[in-house]
Amino acid sequence: MKWSRIALAGLALVLSHSALAQSLDAAQQRLLKDAAYYMKDVDRELPKLRGEAERIAGLEDVSGENPQSLHAKLNQVNWLGQKLNNVLSRLGQLPGGNPNVAALSTRAQQAARALLAAETALKAAKAKLDALSSPDVFPEAEDEFAQLEALGLMIAVPSMLQSHVRRATETARQYASMGSFRKALASKYASLVQQQNPRGRRLAGILKGFDLRVERYEKARTALTKSAPPQIEQQLNEALEIAGNAVKQERPQLFSGAGSALTSASDRIALLEAVGLAPPQLAQLAARRDATAASIDDMRAALTESIIASNEPPTERYAGDDVETLRVAVAAAWKEAYPNDDVHSVRFVMQDWERSTGWQWLGIAEKWSKHDYSELQAQVVVRTDTRLATRFIAYLTKDHLKRDRLKIVCEDKRLTGPEDQFLAAKLN
Repeated sequence: MKWSRIALAGLALVLSHSALAQSLDAAQQRLLKDAAYYMKDVDRELPKLRGEAERIAGLEDVSGENPQSLHAKLNQVNWLGQKLNNVLSRLGQLPGGNPNVAALSTRAQQAARALLAAETALKAAKAKLDALSSPDVFPEAEDEFAQLEALGLMIAVPSMLQSHVRRATETARQYASMGSFRKALASKYASLVQQQNPRGRRLAGILKGFDLRVERYEKARTALTKSAPPQIEQQLNEALEIAGNAVKQERPQLFSGAGSALTSASDRIALLEAVGLAPPQLAQLAARRDATAASIDDMRAALTESIIASNEPPTERYAGDDVETLRVAVAAAWKEAYPNDDVHSVRFVMQDWERSTGWQWLGIAEKWSKHDYSELQAQVVVRTDTRLATRFIAYLTKDHLKRDRLKIVCEDKRLTGPEDQFLAAKLN
């Protein structure tokens, strides 16, 4: 620093004067008075600055220091250095043998050395902080914090616990791993997050944003454990009522409504398991669900023929440009899985692909794996015999992370029942 060179030169000049006692004239007394005036600022401020510099010099990790505060301290070093320059420039015009001049010179010498030491410590700390703020330090931090942001989006809308139960269940199963990942990042990158520079503040903001979403999500989870059990009971009661009406009114088509209510209740039970409902309460709900399903199966068995007679073939709903290409692909996949089947047609029962994006924790690899895919469902109509036909499901998945690679999974034919059969005469 310029001030330090001037100060050292001034000290050399002062100390080179004769040590013999010398008196001062009026002009020299004014110079000494001015020097003492400037030295008051140094005496007042330097001890505090020196103490801070010594504290910082003793730190193994300076990441917790505020860069702006450190910059202010270095500015104060320059300010005090200018004060010392004013002192020494005046002392340099005075005879060093005068006791007052000599005493003030000694104080200035000690102050200059202390200020140089403080400057050295503060500059070293600043260099360390500057190095930590570089993207070259922990270059993987950007990607991992972006990953945490993406995970936060998965819990950003707590109402999904009610509106998108199956997707919410998958998220809930990953939730504990999300928390562990956030904790690991905060520990791994503590030296970055603590910094009061743009990078540190941005990473700290990501952690804070995630924590706020966790807070809202936790409240929604707690509320769900109270509201969902009564909803499940209501859905199971509705399923039994609908099935009973189907038998009383001899309207087998109503069983589809009973099945929907039962499926919805089962989905909510799976969600409650994922969010950690108490095991005894969860077991009670599952037992009630199983009993309800068994009762509905008994009622459905009495109307098996009526159910088959009332069923209709699946309706084509998909109108994408690739529909015929997909139809050929599904037919080929089904032919490979079940070569003896007499396939009548392939019909797409969804209007469009449904896209899903998110992250899944891979426990063995101990890392998060991103998924981004779209799903479409087709029903393969097979002539069971001369009287009946059966619809089976083929699941289509398009993996967007692998250039939209198409995967087709054919349903296990053992999973079908009377609700999947209809009269072959209805085929056109």
